[in-house]
Amino acid sequence: MFGIPLDLDLSFLVGSKIYEVRHLQDNYVVLRLSSQREIHVEGGYSVAGYVGINQPAKLSDLVDKEIVGVKIRSTTELDLLMSEGLVLKLFDNSTQYETIGIYPEAIII
Repeated sequence: MFGIPLDLDLSFLVGSKIYEVRHLQDNYVVLRLSSQREIHVEGGYSVAGYVGINQPAKLSDLVDKEIVGVKIRSTTELDLLMSEGLVLKLFDNSTQYETIGIYPEAIII
């Protein structure tokens, strides 16, 4: 599908922890979750928030953090609200390719 449906229910992700972040290629990251799910990211992403004393968070800081909420901001932006106030922003930034996949549900964006 192109774009993120505004009514897409991703509440099943809440409560899962990220236990592994794998960088497979420059723009391809796999997040493995405690709920036996994976989130594949081939589009843009950013991490918002701070760790330690005012150090900007990075993707590896999300390991062992729990997903406490999901917010679809637009048809091109999905936020995973993480414990400790961190946010993983995922972007559907391609009109030609899938940029986000959630498995085993096979939700392809």
